[in-house]
Amino acid sequence: MPAPASSAPPPGVVYVAVAYGRPPSGVRCASGRYTWCAWWRAKPTREAPTRPDGLGGAASRESGLADAERIARAFGRTGPIEELPSAWARWARSGEWPEERAARMAEEERRWREIHAEVDAEIRARAERDAHEARRRIEDALRRLRGDPAADAAALAALGLAHGATAADVRRAYRQRALVAHPDRGGSHEGFLELTTARDRALAVVGGD
Repeated sequence: MPAPASSAPPPGVVYVAVAYGRPPSGVRCASGRYTWCAWWRAKPTREAPTRPDGLGGAASRESGLADAERIARAFGRTGPIEELPSAWARWARSGEWPEERAARMAEEERRWREIHAEVDAEIRARAERDAHEARRRIEDALRRLRGDPAADAAALAALGLAHGATAADVRRAYRQRALVAHPDRGGSHEGFLELTTARDRALAVVGGD
């Protein structure tokens, strides 16, 4: 009488891969610094990759190999252990091959640089528009005041000067007051703009360029 057929799975090669990096959260035994994964139903291929039959964490590559073998033996797989490239463990952990991850990170870096360049260009454009608007307002103010003796005297007075002052006097007085009136020194934007307008007007009055 023939012996009854065994219900245990046939022995076969156990394919194991170990890579540095913690396994995904929620994985049983997801501890340690390494991820191990094992296939014993079939050898995985790049053309048709399959999820591993076993997956866990380990403190080292050696302990990862040992854990994978222990789990495979517990499932009745008594065949030899064949180690696969660590890329398989990285794929099992993240769903990406190393070259795919490198390409994705390169694309993210390219996009980040593109966005940074766009933002930088917008900042420069806004600064140029603000400077142009400030110059326009100053020129408009000077045109409105041109030929007004009272406005000439007021511009000199804003700098603490009077008729007879020189261009050097105007520039020196402006520098002294700008140290206080500048927005970076606690002054207001409007006050600093008025001071700059007074300087330009005073230079026009005393004949400075």
